[in-house]
Amino acid sequence: MFIDSKSNIDKEALRKYVLDELELQAKRCEGLLSGEDQEKFWNKLHDLIVVNEKNTGAWLNLEKQLTSLPEFIKSWIETTVDSPERMEFFILSKAEEIRSGDKERDYFWAMQIRHDQLVALIRVVSMLITRLEKLIKLPVDEVLEDPVIQGLTEKSVEDQIFLEAQKIHQDRKKQMSVKE
Repeated sequence: MFIDSKSNIDKEALRKYVLDELELQAKRCEGLLSGEDQEKFWNKLHDLIVVNEKNTGAWLNLEKQLTSLPEFIKSWIETTVDSPERMEFFILSKAEEIRSGDKERDYFWAMQIRHDQLVALIRVVSMLITRLEKLIKLPVDEVLEDPVIQGLTEKSVEDQIFLEAQKIHQDRKKQMSVKE
């Protein structure tokens, strides 16, 4: 996305894109949680989860993930992309984790990892919000049968982001090997 043929990343373009997208997704998400009709939906969903005899804990955890999605998004903004300095710190913290002894190489790999993570974040969050926009119009019992929603009881939103980032990394590796 923001990577050229030599695997260099336009860090500022990535930051601005992610910031704009996360702000947009936060607004979309807040619209799914506020208002009388939305409140009725979430209350009905909660009631259904509580009376559900199997896996109540996983479903309650899912409900919390979904209803706190705007805060989740805002947290990502505040800790990663709200300023160039924050983005730089986000990358440097990953480079510090890598710490191979070659600072330039560590930074390069940290930038690649953070790119994949941020692109995955946008993909997962926007897909989830798009799905929720459709689901809140359905009867709540159908919502619990949705495969994406069921999947989130097993793998959290953060887990989904990690899995998507791995996929992005693998896709880039394939593209790079084809170019060689």
